[in-house]
Amino acid sequence: MAKLDKTLFSNLVTLTTASCHFIASIMAFIWPKAFFDFITKKMDILMSPVPFLQVINLLVAILMVLWEWPIQSIAGSSIQQSLLCRLVVLPLVSVVSCLMYQGGDIAIYYLISFIMYWWAYIDNERI
Repeated sequence: MAKLDKTLFSNLVTLTTASCHFIASIMAFIWPKAFFDFITKKMDILMSPVPFLQVINLLVAILMVLWEWPIQSIAGSSIQQSLLCRLVVLPLVSVVSCLMYQGGDIAIYYLISFIMYWWAYIDNERI
């Protein structure tokens, strides 16, 4: 049997998730809703007068797309090839996407990608 290339698989999962995150962030500008508004209405201030949460999610989604599908200037750099850096950033991105109603499933997919990167890190796999 062939060996599973975990970094390539998680790279593709993260790239697909980041593109869906980008689309969900744009949709959040049209239909603003916080994910936890059934518990409290205090998070509505992040979305209503000025769309802070939508802008943060849009910037994070663009950053993740550029990181997983790098442009020529950052391709091969140490930050682009670091698994440890991805293991730090992916849970934070998952939390940021989870704050938006449109990003609930996206947070789960980011966590799946995190688990695959962690598995690759344990096996000493390189990008």
